[in-house]
Amino acid sequence: MLKSDFFDLVDKFLSDTISEDEKKVLEELLLDKKNAIIFKNLIKEDYLIKTNSIKFDAQKSLDDSLLKLKGVPPQKRNYPTLLKYAAVTLVLIGMALVYRTLSTTPDTTFIMPSQVAEKQIRLLLEDGTEKLLSTTITDSVHGQSNHVLGYVNKGKLQYIKQTGDNKLAYNILKVPHGKQFQVVLSDGTLVHINAGSSLKYPVSFSENGNREVFLDGEAFFEVEKDVARKFIVKANVLNVEVLGTQFNVSSYSEDFLVQTTLEEGSVKVYDKQSPEKALFLEPNEQSSFDKENKSLKKGKVDINQFTAWRQGSLVFKKTAFSKIIKMLERHYDVKIINKNKSLDNETFTARFDEEEIAEIINYFSNSYGFKFNINNQTIEIE
Repeated sequence: MLKSDFFDLVDKFLSDTISEDEKKVLEELLLDKKNAIIFKNLIKEDYLIKTNSIKFDAQKSLDDSLLKLKGVPPQKRNYPTLLKYAAVTLVLIGMALVYRTLSTTPDTTFIMPSQVAEKQIRLLLEDGTEKLLSTTITDSVHGQSNHVLGYVNKGKLQYIKQTGDNKLAYNILKVPHGKQFQVVLSDGTLVHINAGSSLKYPVSFSENGNREVFLDGEAFFEVEKDVARKFIVKANVLNVEVLGTQFNVSSYSEDFLVQTTLEEGSVKVYDKQSPEKALFLEPNEQSSFDKENKSLKKGKVDINQFTAWRQGSLVFKKTAFSKIIKMLERHYDVKIINKNKSLDNETFTARFDEEEIAEIINYFSNSYGFKFNINNQTIEIE
């Protein structure tokens, strides 16, 4: 899509001729701060030209837009069409983001829809179609014949229990770096999906047999108890089997370990090729499966270190810097290039809650004494 197409979408929205699919594309584009910054620059230029001003009154523009949203007409001015984009931005991405955007440094990078899709939460339906899910917009998910499968609200997709069809139809939920999402499966099981992860699951579990889902990445499961149907997480070559419990599974394809951490209840963990060597975990225990040598072991851990990500926190305890880099890349959607290889095996203990990525890298820099450069989403460690 060209830049001109982007503005066509805005015009269609303003003229109330935009389709639902086009509206969703526009909504996702405007969620990106860089695109919102483009709005600010264009608004500023036209404002200065049309009003013969020497200063752009961002607060006045915002106030007028708010009055417009409340149904109170602002003082009449000969504002250009682009000024209306501020109101559009308010409708789609909220007042706070617009106000911050109006005072940020200009950035002329344009984010294309294909890039937006890669950075948004995606749901792959059974028929191969793909739907973008928002963490801020209430929406519904439809299957074949426009049948409602579930609803999306506040970062959570909740499925409706289906009846009358015993054939398993699978959906795949893909969460990109920098985001998290929740899904409530048809049996009531709640799954918190971490950044850079995907989960494949049936739209509705069979009334008979096990409940099976497939994980690539990391997720925390709050499994609805059902003594007649085991719940099995298939994570790479490892299976995690439960009846009803709460546990975390980390199984990123690029990691050499698959880790299962139990918070509540009990779980059975085993290599699919060696089920007779299964381990049973108790609360505050973690199993580690080495993909290379096929070894499976368990031990006591601090559960918070491995589940704090659900609250947006990162906890490191004597963690190797090479692993910390991977976790930061997923959590903040950045690329970290470490040229200082002596850092890889250095271990750090720290907790981060609401810090920006620059603050975190600066913390490690002060601790170890290395230099770094940040260029957009790429961080280079000297």
